[in-house]
Amino acid sequence: MILKGRRILKNAVPPSPCEMAVRVVLPSLRALVARELTTTHSLKQEDIASALGVTQSAISQYVRSLRGHTLSLGDLGAIRVIIQEIAQGIVNGDMSATHINREYCKACRIARESRLLCGFHKKVEPNFEIDGCSACLPSSAPCP
Repeated sequence: MILKGRRILKNAVPPSPCEMAVRVVLPSLRALVARELTTTHSLKQEDIASALGVTQSAISQYVRSLRGHTLSLGDLGAIRVIIQEIAQGIVNGDMSATHINREYCKACRIARESRLLCGFHKKVEPNFEIDGCSACLPSSAPCP
């Protein structure tokens, strides 16, 4: 059962782990990268926006925690390392958009394996049973 406006859609397909990741994980990762680039490397928001393929306004919102703060991904050491690698690669000019996307996928896998999307999934689908769920685990929802 999925809520759509005020109507409840029965038998609707729940969002896939990747759909939830796009809504929650990707903005959180971009926010962490933006903050890393502004605080550690003193890059301008316009330069960060260009490197990440988003608007300067989006970067401003990431830096001010108005966007991309749904999940606390920076607490996971492995994700923190990925964020630092992306930031350093952008600063060095040797990280392509394809490489950044691959790093985002790695970080997303870590978030999924850590079951960080379960609470968000429960909000989207109130009848979702968190206990024993393996929807986000790599064997049931592999990434490219």
